[in-house]
Amino acid sequence: MTHLQPSIHIQATPEKVWDILWNDSTYRIWCAPFCEGTYYKADRLEEGAKIHFLTPTGEGMHSVIHKLIPNRLMTFKHLGSIIDFKEEAFTPSTKAWSDFLETYELTPDNNGTTLKIIFSTTDEYKDFMVNAFAKALQEVKRMAEL
Repeated sequence: MTHLQPSIHIQATPEKVWDILWNDSTYRIWCAPFCEGTYYKADRLEEGAKIHFLTPTGEGMHSVIHKLIPNRLMTFKHLGSIIDFKEEAFTPSTKAWSDFLETYELTPDNNGTTLKIIFSTTDEYKDFMVNAFAKALQEVKRMAEL
């Protein structure tokens, strides 16, 4: 397993960055480096709520919002795969992802906000995730600084 913590400084308030991260239309834009058309589906964004991260073809992960402090912190605990829009347990080949936490942390300062993402990945996906998050963070920055 590889633990990563990419971050970026954004000249915008935490509230603006938060909105870019979790607003449906902007989420779809900044997540495109992972998979074009990626979106999330949740009844509500609050601790304990279930959330699905999906591709347009119905594959992805089902998770729970583990910790949420509005405009400051959102942590997801990944519970299993989604195949054909249906929740599945992680398979032996994807078991390494089980119980992963993925955290989005916003820290304000006098010149804006630092966004840091804390997550783990398998060595197999490390390069992909590093590159995708680099592009995604640049897109969050671009939208938030408009």
